[in-house]
Amino acid sequence: VVAIDPNFPNVYYNLGLTYNQLGDHQSAIATFRKALEQDPRNADIYAALGSALLREENIPEAAEAFKRSTEINPKVASNFNGLGLALRRQGDLEGAIAAYEQSIAINPSYAAAYNNLGRVLSDQNRNNEAIAAFRRAIALDNKNAVAYSNLGNLLRSQGNIDEAIEAFQKTIAIGKEDLWVDYTSLGLAYADRGKLGDAQAAY
Repeated sequence: VVAIDPNFPNVYYNLGLTYNQLGDHQSAIATFRKALEQDPRNADIYAALGSALLREENIPEAAEAFKRSTEINPKVASNFNGLGLALRRQGDLEGAIAAYEQSIAINPSYAAAYNNLGRVLSDQNRNNEAIAAFRRAIALDNKNAVAYSNLGNLLRSQGNIDEAIEAFQKTIAIGKEDLWVDYTSLGLAYADRGKLGDAQAAY
């Protein structure tokens, strides 16, 4: 389609999405930039560009792309969530919290935003608020293994070992990437409880 008519609506945007799905983020970034030359007021393209830049660890440009997407269309929760991810990676924790809170204000059922809010609150040692955010993420999506994992780690650090064990067990039952980390965390929690046989089994 590009060869026949490079000005065909959304052609570069759709091509960029395809590159992203294939894991070719560099080509996706270049293609999204071409799409923005054709349609510089498209919030979806800026958000897709931000996601690709984030995967390539280009954090400053990712933050700028997400910020632009939220300025053009301030009604999309996922774009504020993306902005929060980029700002946290930049070390702007207050900015990240504001972005996640705006995401939740737009979509109060957005479990991922609650989970990400919990992570940045934990970064600030606002542990009770972080635990509440993780619990809210789980209440909204009881298959959210990442939220269970984050909750388990924070509960263990607070000395709430029994609930931490339960959270790690839930994580493992649901499954996620790098599950070996959660088996290790479960083993450490069992060891904290003096249950060395269970700890060995988890390791």
